[in-house]
Amino acid sequence: DMCRLPLLLDLFEQIPQKNIPKVVYVDEVQDLNPYQLLFVLNLANRGARVIGAGDWAQAIYAFRGGLDSIDKFKKQLGATELPLSTTYRCQSKIVDFVRTQISDVDIQAHTKGGEVNIVDAPFKDPYTIDQLVLDRPDAVISARNKHLMNIWIYMFSRGEPVTFKGSSIIKMMKDTMRTLMKDSSFLGALQKLEDIVKSTKRSDASDMALTIMTLCQYFDIRSQHDFNKRLKQ
Repeated sequence: DMCRLPLLLDLFEQIPQKNIPKVVYVDEVQDLNPYQLLFVLNLANRGARVIGAGDWAQAIYAFRGGLDSIDKFKKQLGATELPLSTTYRCQSKIVDFVRTQISDVDIQAHTKGGEVNIVDAPFKDPYTIDQLVLDRPDAVISARNKHLMNIWIYMFSRGEPVTFKGSSIIKMMKDTMRTLMKDSSFLGALQKLEDIVKSTKRSDASDMALTIMTLCQYFDIRSQHDFNKRLKQ
């Protein structure tokens, strides 16, 4: 409302020119919503010089209207883009890793060194899982089922009370194995899951395959009977 109401009530016209800031610095431009963009545009129209900083790869507010905000910012303000060529925050090893994840990053680290630790799943980080046991949260939410399965197995193995929620997930696991077993055995279906993971990384199909494989590997499941038994558990 701090940005919306001045626009709706046309309050900008009531501000004396002497009170308009000479320079406005806008951080996190990639997250600006339409009202915030208009607010900045109104200041620019009253003579303020606008300097913005942002990174499209860090955009997290699309749900509230922060869509293509950097492009809109440049277009509506006629802004000149000056790409950051050197980072003083991250050391070289971190920047090198980022390049493996975002191919068009063209930036150099000011200093050498750094350290990157990749945690493939929370259960591989003892500190994280121990905090789960200590904090006793009501729920753990993850974008990937494989992480939830790993957490469930880890806590189950420690005798901690834990429930894997989501009947739809259980049904999807059953349906996936049933489909794969139409022309092969249970063990043959497990091999097909490995092929899915190798060919479709970072996909929903790969996530489901890894979720099933994690369960089967931990409990040494080798038959459909044992598989269904564990799902009931």
